[in-house]
Amino acid sequence: MLITSVQSPEVAAQWNNTAQAFVEGLGLGIPANNSSDPRHGTIANAEYNAGAGGAISMWPSSLGLAATFDADLVEGFGSIASKEYRALGIATALSPQVDIATDPRWYRTSGTFGENPYLSADIGRAYIDGFQTSLGDKEIADGWGYESVNAMVKHWPGGGSGEAGRDAHYAFGKYAVYPGNNFAAHLIPFTEGAFKLKGKTKMASAVMPYYTISHNQDTKNQENVGNAYNKYLIKDLLRDKYNYDGVVCTDWLVTGDETAVDVFMTGKSWGLKVYR
Repeated sequence: MLITSVQSPEVAAQWNNTAQAFVEGLGLGIPANNSSDPRHGTIANAEYNAGAGGAISMWPSSLGLAATFDADLVEGFGSIASKEYRALGIATALSPQVDIATDPRWYRTSGTFGENPYLSADIGRAYIDGFQTSLGDKEIADGWGYESVNAMVKHWPGGGSGEAGRDAHYAFGKYAVYPGNNFAAHLIPFTEGAFKLKGKTKMASAVMPYYTISHNQDTKNQENVGNAYNKYLIKDLLRDKYNYDGVVCTDWLVTGDETAVDVFMTGKSWGLKVYR
C-alpha cells in the first residue's frame, strides 16, 4: 500500500496497527506492506512532509545529499529516516532514485543523485545501508531488524535516458533512447551500488523498473516493450547476470490500457497491444 498524506504520526501509527491486526486475522500471517515515496524534503508544506504533520526531520533533496559528497552523512540520514518511517508504520521506501541525470530537461532530475554514475552508486549504497540496517539489540538477523526499512531502488535499467528529456509517466515519453550509447553507464548505480552494500543486508531488497521501452537494448529477443515486461532486462540481466534475488516491483498502472498521450493517470503498458 502506498501511504501519502496522514493526519499525524499518531494517527498513522494507530491506522497501521489496526491494518496489521486485520490482516493477521485472515489466517495466512502475511503483514501489510506500507510504502512511501520520499518524505524528508526541505519544503515543510510539500505533500509528504505536510502529510506527516510536520513532525518529521527535514533534509536536503536527493541532489543536495549528493552534493555533500559524504556517504557517511547520507547513511546517517537513512538511519534516522528509517526510524521515522517505522514509527509511521511504513516498511518500504520507494527510493532511492539512482537514475543518471543525463538530460536537464527531464523533470525528475531533482530526485536523482546527479549525473555521475559512480557518485550515484556511492550515495545510493549509503542511503540503502542506512535504511535497511538495524544495529545492536534492534537487529534480528543479517542486519535486518526492528528499525529496518526495505529500500526499493529505481528505476531499472535507468530512467534518466528518455527521448528528449520526456518522461514515461506520459505516453509521449515512452521511449528510453540512451543518448551517447551509454546504456552500461546507467547500470552502474545498481550493479556497483545498490547490489553491493557494505552492510549485512548485502543488497537493496527491491527494484522498480521504469515505465520506458529501453529502445533496441534487448540484444537477445529484440523486444521493444516496457521494461517491466522485458524478459531480457529482468531475467537475463537483472536476475541471471547480476544475481539479483530480491523483489522486482513494477511501477503503477503497467497493465492498464493507454488512453491518451498526455495524461498522467492512464495505463502504461508501453509496447504491448491489448486484444479483446
